[in-house]
Amino acid sequence: MFKALQGGDERAYKAMTTNSQPWNKDFRIELQQRLKEAGVFDGPIDDEFGASTQRALTTLKQRAK
Repeated sequence: MFKALQGGDERAYKAMTTNSQPWNKDFRIELQQRLKEAGVFDGPIDDEFGASTQRALTTLKQRAK
């Protein structure tokens, strides 16, 4: 999923920004960790896809352009 997001995949972006709940907690935590490692996320690693995670996903998508 991270590679898809990093590549600007619109379906992956929508899946993570509109309803991330179908993905299990471990998946969401791992994705937040990868976003942090990529330097786009500075929020807590808590599996909650709140405002800071949403911003990170948007930033990652914009970088792909």
